[in-house]
Amino acid sequence: MSYRTEFDGVFLSRITVQQHEGRIYRELTQPNEDVILEDNKRLRNLQQRKLDWGRWVGRFSASAWEMLSRKYPELRSRDKRIREKKVLEILRSPEGAPFLVVDKRKV
Repeated sequence: MSYRTEFDGVFLSRITVQQHEGRIYRELTQPNEDVILEDNKRLRNLQQRKLDWGRWVGRFSASAWEMLSRKYPELRSRDKRIREKKVLEILRSPEGAPFLVVDKRKV
């Protein structure tokens, strides 16, 4: 087994070669993902005011968005309504809890 780590400014990739399996594995992480999730937690604890022009309900790290868009192809749709519907569905699920910046009841 051998591995290599690369950083492109946004993602940290760890590429592992399993020679006995003849396979290559790639693990994708984002170094500041913990900072984003911690800030989401802080924002959830603040009193949120409703704005007339809209509201901010969730924030995803780039690596989380990439993983979710692979799992849910609707997130890559050209139709904005399809994308929005899927994002709200994810935010309302237990899977989306870390990405919420408002109380779940307000989504």
